[in-house]
Amino acid sequence: MKRSARGLVLRVMFGVTFFYAHVASSQYPTWDSTFQRQLSFAKAGSTEAELYVGKAYLSGSIVDEDRKAAFFWLSKAEGQGSSEARTLIAFQYLVGAGVRRDVNKGIATLSEASEAGDTTAMAYRALAFYRGWGGPRDLVKAAALMREAAQKGNPQAAEWLSAMYHEGEGVGVDLNLARSWHERAVALGDDRAQVRYADEFLVGRNQTKAPVTAFALYEKAAELGNTKAQWRLGWMYQEGVGTAKNIPLAAIFFHRAALKRYAPAMKALGEMYWWGTGVTRDRSAALVWESLAARIGYEPARAASGVMRAQMDAGELAQADHWADHLDDFFKKARRLY
Repeated sequence: MKRSARGLVLRVMFGVTFFYAHVASSQYPTWDSTFQRQLSFAKAGSTEAELYVGKAYLSGSIVDEDRKAAFFWLSKAEGQGSSEARTLIAFQYLVGAGVRRDVNKGIATLSEASEAGDTTAMAYRALAFYRGWGGPRDLVKAAALMREAAQKGNPQAAEWLSAMYHEGEGVGVDLNLARSWHERAVALGDDRAQVRYADEFLVGRNQTKAPVTAFALYEKAAELGNTKAQWRLGWMYQEGVGTAKNIPLAAIFFHRAALKRYAPAMKALGEMYWWGTGVTRDRSAALVWESLAARIGYEPARAASGVMRAQMDAGELAQADHWADHLDDFFKKARRLY
């Protein structure tokens, strides 16, 4: 049966009724209501919202990474006195992210902020020592400054320090301290540390296997926008691992990760559409997601899309190919609202 092109787009993006809660009334849909609210506040001149939006664009956690947009919004927040925005802009200058690289300007700002007690600036200044940005590489100084930032509660510094102890960079190898700082980073809320820790509990690596504990950690990281955690939650809801099986929730989390181009989630979502599991069955929508995952090099999706193509009629293939060709640009327009 022939479907409208607009109908296919909506099914590909949202799939089921519950996902429309994430759509705002703008020219394009957006997939995170908190971000949309903060964006409207930022446009009205809220310093806190400008910072939130800038950080979201810089990290790519809940919207596509866009370093120029990040610089735009962080500059607005800095102009209203945000010290955190100033530190993040300094880092952008340091690495040339969304702005012409100016290492000296970045280092000077980070050094000043570090001396004033800004732990994020300390962590980035430590990273500059580690990388050799703005001077000779100095792992000892990097470790010392990273430790100071971690001791003062910076989660990212705690995770970086854990890695330095694990590899013996700037400090002696100490797996116990590496473990201790890793757990500290988890407790402080570093989403990447939470995901790595959850992985250990999920498979029983370095820990007693504990899927319920893993689920709770993935949940925390997913709330912070971690894409892998969102995909993991989708799989756990789908399989009933660490939580009760809930196929509609699995679809939600696969959608969230897929919309940020996380290939395993794209493939999982394609399979849900193919079989009509948790979403309305739509073979064209299934092929769109499998094709998008294949195009970014995910081999399992490449194989699956070939199997799907062999079973689809010309109309279904034409629709799927058309929207697979155009969806990346559509998503970019949808997210870059600044």
